[in-house]
Amino acid sequence: MEEGKLKLATTQETLNETIAEMEEGKLELAKTQEALNETLIDVETKNDELRRTKQKLTDTETELNSTLAKVEELEEIANNVPDCALNSTITSQLDFLYSDIFYQRKLTADKLDVVRNILDKLGHFIGVRMTDRVIEFFKLYLKFL
Repeated sequence: MEEGKLKLATTQETLNETIAEMEEGKLELAKTQEALNETLIDVETKNDELRRTKQKLTDTETELNSTLAKVEELEEIANNVPDCALNSTITSQLDFLYSDIFYQRKLTADKLDVVRNILDKLGHFIGVRMTDRVIEFFKLYLKFL
């Protein structure tokens, strides 16, 4: 009978250890579930960010294609501009004052703003060689401003 009690006590001890391990397992499972939920939230957040980035990329690509079309159109215009006959007549950097905008008219702040605006736009072309075709292109393009 003693032997039965001993086996029973051993079995009870094993059962208690198993229950304790199960409780630890439940706690570990709860922690894992919480970590999984946080990971799923992170994944969804990243997916939202990827969707926004993809939309920005699509918008940028559309804008770039539009800009490329404009550049190609302007290149076509620039390639079809006739040679400039003025090169031989320009004697001063201030000859533009003989243009219809300035000659025999009062100089105003608005007129100076026109010149500044044109110079600002020309600033985007720093490094471009000023050939007759480029100058004629600018004359054609700036006429619309």
